[in-house]
Amino acid sequence: MAASVRCNLNAIKRSFTFNSIASIAEIRRGEALMDAGRKRDALNEWLTHDLPQRFENRTVPVDAPVALAWGDLMALAKRSGRGLASMDGLIAATAVAHQLTLATRNTKDFEGFGLDVIDPWAGGKTLGDDGRAIATRRPVGHAVDRRIQALYTITRRYTDRV
Repeated sequence: MAASVRCNLNAIKRSFTFNSIASIAEIRRGEALMDAGRKRDALNEWLTHDLPQRFENRTVPVDAPVALAWGDLMALAKRSGRGLASMDGLIAATAVAHQLTLATRNTKDFEGFGLDVIDPWAGGKTLGDDGRAIATRRPVGHAVDRRIQALYTITRRYTDRV
């Protein structure tokens, strides 16, 4: 994990971080597509043991509000001529429905949908000491008054490095 990501995650209270069940599904799919071996075994161990422990009672399911937000986001994407993968749509809908900031390296796929999105790998948007997102496009010190959902791309990148 990049030092900037580790620093940002360490700055957030665990109770402020959430995981989308859609992220878990994406990770499992990635694992299932990997060749058998050490990397796949390590990812499986992380997915089935480490991840549930880190996000105990903070994995957000797809419920009615998420489903409704997903429908709205997918329609918005289609009307605007943009592609939005179903799983990305579920992750975005989770953030919208639960008023969460989405932390991801893949910011471009989520822009233009009214989400608060930060990239912990890049400069310009960081997490504040109180676990809230600070965006440099806003006045300095203006905190986003939302909790952080900080797993989506961190886990995707984990599959690349294991």
